[in-house]
Amino acid sequence: MPGSEECLFSLELVVEKLYIPHITCRFPSVAFRLLDFPTIVISHVEDDLGKAIRRKISFDSDYKLPDQFAELKDKHGNFMVRKGKSCLFKMVAETLKNHLSTTPLYVMVIDMFPETPKLVGNSTVPLNVLMDAVCADLIRLGPSVPSAHGDKGLFKIYNLMGREVGYFVLGFRLLCLGPSLIPHLPEAALVPRQTKKRTRQENFKNEQIIEMMQLSQIDAKEEDSTDNCVEIKTTGSMTDVLKQDALMQTEEMADRAVNVDIQDVSAFPLPVNTLTQASKDVNHCATQTEKKKIKTLLNAKQKILEDFAALGTG
Repeated sequence: MPGSEECLFSLELVVEKLYIPHITCRFPSVAFRLLDFPTIVISHVEDDLGKAIRRKISFDSDYKLPDQFAELKDKHGNFMVRKGKSCLFKMVAETLKNHLSTTPLYVMVIDMFPETPKLVGNSTVPLNVLMDAVCADLIRLGPSVPSAHGDKGLFKIYNLMGREVGYFVLGFRLLCLGPSLIPHLPEAALVPRQTKKRTRQENFKNEQIIEMMQLSQIDAKEEDSTDNCVEIKTTGSMTDVLKQDALMQTEEMADRAVNVDIQDVSAFPLPVNTLTQASKDVNHCATQTEKKKIKTLLNAKQKILEDFAALGTG
């Protein structure tokens, strides 16, 4: 079994060519993701050249954009990338072996022409066979002897619906340089794992979001309480006005004198509607005391009217 100490590893990737016919991809790039390390991007068109091409296209408003630029391909329709990158990282050999036995190298083909890069397709490259060979060398020769194993192959590209859209030719190599070189390298030369950093950033963002949500809820509650106070005050003032109006009407009705000409009884109509409306108004009064006063007044008025009616018929 390999030792438990961290070893220095190097992953080298070279994209020879890329073939994606019948699909829109003007500035193809290939992105690689190994476990939780940063993404490695190999671009067919450099940033400066891409900006120059976009600028020239913007000058000609009548120019129709093709799905792919023929100038960037060979006569067979292949994007001849022929570029590569490498990265250094440190990890325990046994841990790396366990991870690569279940997780491949993820590959994404991206179109970098739009302002927001567009995913064209994806693929995977297994590295477990290379890692098994490296671990076998570590057991047989020890960690002080460097070990390197590589391969080259054609890998198919699939879109998000699982349909094959093309392929790329990739050469890749995994090197184990042992633990002795790690103290001599600066931290900036090694690719850091992003798990702890990403977790801290996500936790910090989540705390900010929660704090903003709490502040917004507090503001909303304060606004609601303020609105409720205004509504209560407004409702109270309206109620007071109605009570004052009812009292004023009651006082006017109580102090009003009833003068009736006995000789002209026929000119005094029967107050059926008046009594009905008065009984309805009683139901809308504010207090029980006012209701009793009004009922007493109506009964007295009704008795007087009945007496006048009796005199008229007599």
